[in-house]
Amino acid sequence: MATLRLALAAAVLAGLATCSSDTPAAYEVPAKAGPRHVLVFLVDTLRADHMACYGYPRDTTPFLDDFLERGVRFDKAISQSSWTAPSVISLFTGRDVAGEAVALPAELPTLPEIFRAAGYRTGGFVLNPLIQNPENGFRRGFERFQTERAVRKAMTWIKNSKGKDTLTYVHMVTTHDPYAIDPKYHHFTGGPGLVPDEVEARWSAAEGRGMDLSDEVREAMVQARNGYDDDVRLADSQFGTLVAELERTGQLDNAILVFCSDHGEGLWTREAFEFSPEASGATTVQQRFKMTHGGQLYDELVHTPLMIWAPGVVGGRQVSSVTSNVDILPTLLELCDLAPPSDAAGALSGTSLAPALYVDTTGLDPGQHLAGPRNAMTATRYAHALYSWPYKLIEPTELGLAEGLHPELFDLGADPGEDHDLTAELPEVLERLRAELAQRRRSAVLDPDSELELTDANRAAMRALGYTD
Repeated sequence: MATLRLALAAAVLAGLATCSSDTPAAYEVPAKAGPRHVLVFLVDTLRADHMACYGYPRDTTPFLDDFLERGVRFDKAISQSSWTAPSVISLFTGRDVAGEAVALPAELPTLPEIFRAAGYRTGGFVLNPLIQNPENGFRRGFERFQTERAVRKAMTWIKNSKGKDTLTYVHMVTTHDPYAIDPKYHHFTGGPGLVPDEVEARWSAAEGRGMDLSDEVREAMVQARNGYDDDVRLADSQFGTLVAELERTGQLDNAILVFCSDHGEGLWTREAFEFSPEASGATTVQQRFKMTHGGQLYDELVHTPLMIWAPGVVGGRQVSSVTSNVDILPTLLELCDLAPPSDAAGALSGTSLAPALYVDTTGLDPGQHLAGPRNAMTATRYAHALYSWPYKLIEPTELGLAEGLHPELFDLGADPGEDHDLTAELPEVLERLRAELAQRRRSAVLDPDSELELTDANRAAMRALGYTD
């Protein structure tokens, strides 16, 4: 490609940048030096704040800690939903979602379809049953689609892809419940817990209202959190295995790598919705608090990792702007010099993050040039949320209002735990974010008022994932 992206830099940096100069920063995406391998590695149910490379005080990501010196970490990446199917729909299509569904809309071109049409070999290695199910359309565009032994088969695929343009999508369920199922990979299980003070305070408040928080109940939650951390460490190792195979086969220097997740996990961070089946009849803190995901849109469920490596990037950078997984498709299209699909031209919800990878930062304060305003949307059937830093609005849908939910407004800079609702104190901010959210929803797909229709195969997949009894 090797062309100077002045116009695009001006447009994107208007949203990404707050810097001392009004002159748009220029950047250059390096020309393709040979066959390219694009690897999108998604770890299902991975929340960013349990990763050492995002500041977690446990050694959960030893490989990523070192490898990030060659890549870029996005600190405020938001998933498009708090459960898998709608979030992956968004990632594959570059479109925001406003509701829930388990199947890709047939009319929307997908990431593998676009790359296959451009001459790339396309391989999917997927362990999540909902994404595996042929009825749901996620196989569209994949030349090869594997549903077991994902890492081992992806390694063989990578080895056999040498000399060819290739897109590889790997979807692991390593950090999905049940946690730490293989004792060979226990590192934290059985040891002391690591529970943040604000979570301890919520548990104690629930105990004060009569919920059981016996030593046995508390230890069960603590050890499950330890097991989750073991799984984070294992996912880090699995990604490192594939990177090593790219390096061994001589493909790493010209590779583009994306490490991401579809959503986070509750891990008893806060209480579940009162109307939620998981909270019905709860008598212990473990039962009353949200263990898994879906429904809610608090940060433990939608703040996810996003890291990108590509030829010539300014390695070791930490980007503080709000971004989301909906930005992955437009970013890969630009990095690979591919046009958006013709029927979606101008309609993608996401924005290329290439400026954050390549813009010349000479003379600018570290981090300042990418700390400016940008928003991101995330949604379930019960609520939609908008991030417009430092504020976050959670707006109930009609279904959510019927269940008794109410709008919530948080200042994430001052209140990262989302404990203090500011709707009454900041009515002007509330209305501004409502207008921004309405604008963002206009390009979204999936109807927020539609019922989630499930086939027998999808009901089985949902049961296998623990979403239904």
